[in-house]
Amino acid sequence: MNLNSAHIHLLLNHFPIIGSLVGLLLLAAALFRKSDELKRVSVVAFIFTALITVPVYLTGEPAAHIVEKLPGVREALIAQHDNAATISFIVVGILGVAALWGLWRYRMSEVLPNWFVMALLVMSILVNGLMMWTGKLGGQIRHTEVRIDFAAPASSQK
Repeated sequence: MNLNSAHIHLLLNHFPIIGSLVGLLLLAAALFRKSDELKRVSVVAFIFTALITVPVYLTGEPAAHIVEKLPGVREALIAQHDNAATISFIVVGILGVAALWGLWRYRMSEVLPNWFVMALLVMSILVNGLMMWTGKLGGQIRHTEVRIDFAAPASSQK
């Protein structure tokens, strides 16, 4: 199997989207159930999401060079996706560093402070929205059916 950066980008790009959602849902469940253990699990999910975003982001530019010459690919769509990816990468990085800091800072405590958990909740909501937005823009590069200007071809019935 010959994997290039476009393959790797496509294989990995769903993890930040799903990881940010899983982390958010775990944190929401932890707050609902008042579970400190589940709060820590969600923090680990945020760290994992930030880490997996690194290879996704780093394979984006080389993947763009591979697909930019393909029929139907628009340079403007790649640029929009790249801009969204940069913003998402920065914000998920901040969430990941905050989560890692929180785990280290409160490693001896059984309870994560409420202010810290609420800050993570707000950041994770933002990250989740950014990841979905970035994924949507990335999907439009090769999936014409999800583009705003898509018009279904007229059906040819005999």
